[in-house]
Amino acid sequence: MRRYNGPGNGTDWVEGIAVDGFGNVYVTGHSYGSGTNWDYATVKYDPQGNQLWVQRYNGPGNVDDGAFAIAVDGSGNVYVTGYSWGSGTYQDYATIKYDPVGNQLWEKRYNGPGNGDDFVYAIAVDGSGNVYVTGYSWGSGTGYDYAIIKYVQATSKPQLKIIAIPLNWQGDQQSFNDLVDTQIDFFLDQILLSTCRERFLVKKLSIQTQNFSRFSCSRSNCGVGSIKPFVESILGSDTVEAYDFILGFAEHSPCSPLAGCSNGSDVIWSAGSYEVVTAHEIGHLYNLEDEYCSNPAGSNDRRCNDGGPPYGGNDINYLDALLGCDPRNGFGCCNDCSGSYPNICCQGNQNGSAGRCVMSYANAPDPRLYCQYCSQHLDAIPKLECQTLYRLESLLPNQIVDIALTIYSNDSVNADRITLLEGEPGGFYQTEGNYRISLVNSVDSSLFNASLQLYFDYDGPVIDTVDYSSINYSSRSISCKIPYQPEMDELRLYHDANLIFSQTINFCDQDGSCDLGESYLTCPSDCPMNKKDYICVTAQDGYCDPDCALRADLDCPACGDANNDEKVSISDIVFLINYLFKCGSSPFAEKA
Repeated sequence: MRRYNGPGNGTDWVEGIAVDGFGNVYVTGHSYGSGTNWDYATVKYDPQGNQLWVQRYNGPGNVDDGAFAIAVDGSGNVYVTGYSWGSGTYQDYATIKYDPVGNQLWEKRYNGPGNGDDFVYAIAVDGSGNVYVTGYSWGSGTGYDYAIIKYVQATSKPQLKIIAIPLNWQGDQQSFNDLVDTQIDFFLDQILLSTCRERFLVKKLSIQTQNFSRFSCSRSNCGVGSIKPFVESILGSDTVEAYDFILGFAEHSPCSPLAGCSNGSDVIWSAGSYEVVTAHEIGHLYNLEDEYCSNPAGSNDRRCNDGGPPYGGNDINYLDALLGCDPRNGFGCCNDCSGSYPNICCQGNQNGSAGRCVMSYANAPDPRLYCQYCSQHLDAIPKLECQTLYRLESLLPNQIVDIALTIYSNDSVNADRITLLEGEPGGFYQTEGNYRISLVNSVDSSLFNASLQLYFDYDGPVIDTVDYSSINYSSRSISCKIPYQPEMDELRLYHDANLIFSQTINFCDQDGSCDLGESYLTCPSDCPMNKKDYICVTAQDGYCDPDCALRADLDCPACGDANNDEKVSISDIVFLINYLFKCGSSPFAEKA
């Protein structure tokens, strides 16, 4: 028999025991600490009963923590789980991994949606090292629910995934691939993910069969809202929802002087040869500000840099004299910034190579890198780093509310899509902005809030000496993928403090009409597969989905589409005449 008395000389009791393949014995439970109340205590004994090590765990709340279950994998790593008081989160799931000699490798905590008490009672490890824990958890208006969590090694699949689509591309596939590599590698080389590139995936679409040849834009509509629906129509909605960003690339802008546009969440398009453009726009999605204009130097536009704490601002990448850019007028970096946005009046912070920050204008002085404040911010984003060896993964498919809205300059709003799908949540990374999207339950309690910065004059890639004053958008498109909660009852959109749009959420009312929010996936009685519901299902199921491009759904015949433009029209006859009598392009090119 072996005994263990904790440092608090109080009550200690065992809740779980495990034995490995070598006969070593592991026990875990509650043990009274010295000034820490009850803590996890895990002890390893060799086959003869000699104590090899003891590990204790005191949670962030410094109250009671108790381990209830333990497991050992084939390599001798030890996993314990139980409840632990958090900092303002009551009792949470807390799971810890130790190596064979007792070093803590990681700790994972889970606070349920109701922010109440959550208790774990069981743990298991599979042959791949994935960890499963289960117990009960306080829900949002549902009382106690059971909650099962799976932790998987982050290397099991890519954690940052991008679709690259050609827009009106006239060159060959290699030229498109080269441009994509140049733009994306410029971004990737500057973040921690560059040291574990196996966790990054870019899907380059075919310029022959997946080129968005009808992409258009104008000085009143930047066109970004048309890109995601097109990509979904050729790849399928379920495929697209598994990606983080869609990046569109054009050889030349079809609506000069526009050099690109973003929907502020998950879609960007750009044109031109400046390699910094994509990294700049992705920086905005992760809440970085422009550095080519300054409020302390005379601007009154919130998109301009606020100069940071000395000037009452809170921009992450604030202009700083210590980084070679005093935000005031006449101190060497900024001139008079009183002109209309985007008035290029600042050089931007210097980077570590003495060039200017990526978040300055496109043709700012080289060499171009993120400045110190940008890099520190991006390095702290889990999606962009390599240190997380394990991550939480739902055992069930992730359900998301996929939202697409068109917002007009007069504050009218059109709901293009509010649909329940399986996919990865994402699309809102900004912490402040002039618009706010909210989802509430039936008693008006908030379930989700996110901010978005949105304007109706030009806010795309900026090049010095180019005049953007004639650009005024009549509308802007946004999209986001919000984690679904069954209690969600109403979607709301605010412009500053004003409610400008609301929509009751109903994914199936069974009234015979395929309404907003309904789809074949959630309400097949109202939305049969052969009815348009803005969801492309590419599976071969005997129905030609009208939301898919001709060759995307295997059930749809592509006869007649000789020029591969995803529609059958008189242009196909012209194409065939050119082929037969003028040695034009072949209609037998590779198809998707």
